Amino acid sequence: DTVMKCADNSHDENAMFKIDRCMHVLENVTFNNLANQKLVTEYKNRKFIEVCISLMKTCNERILQSSGDRKVFVSTLFSLLRVFTSLTTESGKF
Repeated sequence: DTVMKCADNSHDENAMFKIDRCMHVLENVTFNNLANQKLVTEYKNRKFIEVCISLMKTCNERILQSSGDRKVFVSTLFSLLRVFTSLTTESGKF
């Protein structure tokens, strides 16, 4: 729920930092774990996935538009991509 709550304030760097940390945890618990992958993809009727896609778009926009410090947005974007990679990996075949 933290990611979904912080997504409402995705313009705030502190909220993005929290999202980044949560995504690191999700990456670890979904890596090669089919049960956790399924749980995350179906969480809140797939609303979590929609929020993550929206966050990716926000990060991309902030990276392209910002001339200042973009580190948290770059880090969050990569964290989101790693989670999506974990979720789409066919870990059940390992």
